[in-house]
Amino acid sequence: MNTPGTAPAGDNRTAPSAPRSDEVQRLSADQTASLQLATPRLVAMAMAFALGVTALVWPTAPPAVLATWLGLRLLVVVGRLVDHRAYVAEAPDASRQLHWRRRLQAWVLVDGVVWSAMVPLFQPGASAMVQGLLLCGVMGVATASMLAKFSDFPMALLALGAVGVPQLVYFLLLATPEGVVAALAALLYMLAMAVEARHSQRRMNETLRLRHEVAVIADERSRALQAAEAADRAKGRFLAAVSHEMRTPLHGILGMAQLLRDELDHAQRWRVDVVQRSAEHLHRVIDDLLDLSRIEFGRQAIQPLPMAPRQAIAEVFDLLTPMAHQAGLQLRLAMAPDLPEWVLADAARLRQVLHNLVGNAIKFTTQGEVVVQVQASGPGQVCIEVRDTGPGIAEADLERIFDPFEQLDPGHNRAGTGLGLAIARTLARAMGGDLTCQSAPGQGSTFRFTFAAPLVPAAAAASGAAPTPNSQRAHNADSSAPAQAGALVLVVDDNEVNALVATAMLARLGVRSEVVGDGLQALQAIARGRYQAVLMDCQMPLLDGWEATRRWRLLENAQRLPIIGVTANASADTLQACLNAGMDDHLPKPFLLQDLKAKLLHHAPQLLNGPPAAQPPSRHTVQTPSPDPLPCTPAPSPTLRA
Repeated sequence: MNTPGTAPAGDNRTAPSAPRSDEVQRLSADQTASLQLATPRLVAMAMAFALGVTALVWPTAPPAVLATWLGLRLLVVVGRLVDHRAYVAEAPDASRQLHWRRRLQAWVLVDGVVWSAMVPLFQPGASAMVQGLLLCGVMGVATASMLAKFSDFPMALLALGAVGVPQLVYFLLLATPEGVVAALAALLYMLAMAVEARHSQRRMNETLRLRHEVAVIADERSRALQAAEAADRAKGRFLAAVSHEMRTPLHGILGMAQLLRDELDHAQRWRVDVVQRSAEHLHRVIDDLLDLSRIEFGRQAIQPLPMAPRQAIAEVFDLLTPMAHQAGLQLRLAMAPDLPEWVLADAARLRQVLHNLVGNAIKFTTQGEVVVQVQASGPGQVCIEVRDTGPGIAEADLERIFDPFEQLDPGHNRAGTGLGLAIARTLARAMGGDLTCQSAPGQGSTFRFTFAAPLVPAAAAASGAAPTPNSQRAHNADSSAPAQAGALVLVVDDNEVNALVATAMLARLGVRSEVVGDGLQALQAIARGRYQAVLMDCQMPLLDGWEATRRWRLLENAQRLPIIGVTANASADTLQACLNAGMDDHLPKPFLLQDLKAKLLHHAPQLLNGPPAAQPPSRHTVQTPSPDPLPCTPAPSPTLRA
């Protein structure tokens, strides 16, 4: 037995839920507003039809009756238009819609009664054709009124009754067979129109409900988008803050470990090396996580500038050669003779991808060699292949290794975060190329890295942008000047540990230094004219390093003071902010002794007793056949460096 109002047992159909009162009120308000706004169009069509009826019955209708009816029609039109203007002027809220709905119902009732008077007033004495036209006209008016009010069933029923019920009564009062038939036809017509009006209202209500739901969803999506954008901004600020807060103590660990290492015996040095390697590993993890976050936010911008690919690749090779020798591997570099001297590419990203590929090859190879082959692979493109004699990779894992945080099983020397190859491939594709791998278990692996490298004429490269950030700003110091007696470097840093690391490194280089803790003190100290260079921390209380540098550049004389920005935010945006503020370079934390020395050699060589050291020539350069590459564009036999 079914309880009233419940579906029969076994019936899985979901009955439509009863509309909530607030939803009914909202739909009613929408319907009222829709009918009110449609008033001018409806009354214009009604007045045109009334004039047509007047012309039709003019020969037979009494003039006074016709004038009275036409005057009533005109009053209804004027009244509805005045009511419409008042509604638009008020722009009522939901609480006032009921008042305007009742006024509209009153006008619909009056309008219908005036239309219904058309047949009783004009039919007597008219020809059969005119009588038929009048009946058709009344049915047309009823139909048009229903169509205009289908979205509102009570209003449509009121309009239908106002036009049809007087006709039904009139035909019954005729007391003739024709009148009865006409009354029955009018009744059936009204019933059919009422049923259709009911169905139409349901469809219209569903449409209005869906429109409101869509509007609510759109509003929720807009708020969700705003919340997501705010979360992205918060995440960016969080990552920047975390990066800064992690790099700052890491700088103290790395710097002090390097300085302490040279003062210990062999056993103690080994322990310090463990600390230093652990800190360097943590540094790489932080860099990988920040790179991944920038990629996810679309902030990993590629900045192509004129660069010498041979120099950038050789720098990575020379940096990783000691690591390969320590692992008992032979590291070889093969660069094709036709490799362009100058191309347009992002040197920093090139070094980052290549460092990751060669570093991985060394890490996962226990014996044999790692070979780096470089050649042009077509017009405006360079191909770099890194081949190792490691354990190889199964075919099923060749794509998985490029997914973030994906690593092979522990039998493959599991290490790191699993971000390096994912970042490397993303950067390669952003540089207009790709990164692929060809490997098989027991046969080693070959990674193929291609990137777009449009040719740059040597003259244009020399007169255009510099290939490395260090040379983007020049200073007026004489690089051949001898060391000045009592030369000083000003260290500006509010962190005592970082200031201690910087002064200790400078002392190791034979350079005296003084320390101040904020930008205001730095300006006062620099004004005394005792310093040959400044290591300026960028983020400090009272006055940050960027603003302090800008103020000093406005005050200094013709002799430019080298200012090197020091900050834990190691991004391209930070470098550009340093250059825009008037700094000569950017030294990201954590940095090592050799990093600081390189910056001073470039910007203040007189502090280190002489001009900057020249780049050492390539070692052990021999002519040998090229190793077998992956399918690249054929190139002349390259030069190998071991």
